[in-house]
Amino acid sequence: MPRATTDPIPVPRVDGAPGPRVRRAGLVLRPERDLSGPLAEVRAWADEAGVVLLWTPLPNGGWNRRQVASLATSAYALAAIGPSTVAVATGEPTVPLLDVDSGDARSLVGHTLSVYAVAPGPHGTLLTGSHDGTARVWDLAAERTTMVYDEHDLDVSAFGVLGGGLVVSGSGDRSLRIWAAETGETFVVCALDQPIDCLAVNRSGDRLAVGHANGALEVFVVTGLGP
Repeated sequence: MPRATTDPIPVPRVDGAPGPRVRRAGLVLRPERDLSGPLAEVRAWADEAGVVLLWTPLPNGGWNRRQVASLATSAYALAAIGPSTVAVATGEPTVPLLDVDSGDARSLVGHTLSVYAVAPGPHGTLLTGSHDGTARVWDLAAERTTMVYDEHDLDVSAFGVLGGGLVVSGSGDRSLRIWAAETGETFVVCALDQPIDCLAVNRSGDRLAVGHANGALEVFVVTGLGP
């Protein structure tokens, strides 16, 4: 496996095609932090009081807003999984799954320390990141972990999904890693100057924005994901 470096490290893909590369595209200071988590046409939002709201599009335009839950703890991140399920990172090891139609709640159990990152994963899975240094890929139907990624040295703080079942994760260890959600194989390790607080991938999957704890935002170009 490649070691962390300030330069992107391409490694062979499973199918023999060139691996993806990440390069720095620009730098913007002092971004506004936003906990919004869009997935397709569903948007979810939460605040530090634990109030979780969900927006769904109306047929004639606009959005329908409804309160999904009022948690007993803060909501640090969330992910809308399809039209009716929201996963919430509350800073506890367990991850609540809220059914917005029935009002039922269940929990995913597996991490040993606080979870502060959740995101929709490839093929309907859920990604969770914890202070235990691991990222987990969850099969929501079975409510079980299908893969544990343990290559980060510190907390896993943010996720993005690229094409071909690849995930990019950021960490307090100041690294970006691109890896396969199904197998955990690492394709790129990119070391940065600051711990990573949040990240987002654009719709086409070729731009990656990374937010740091010091308020800086870096934008990267991802290439080499094609066949």
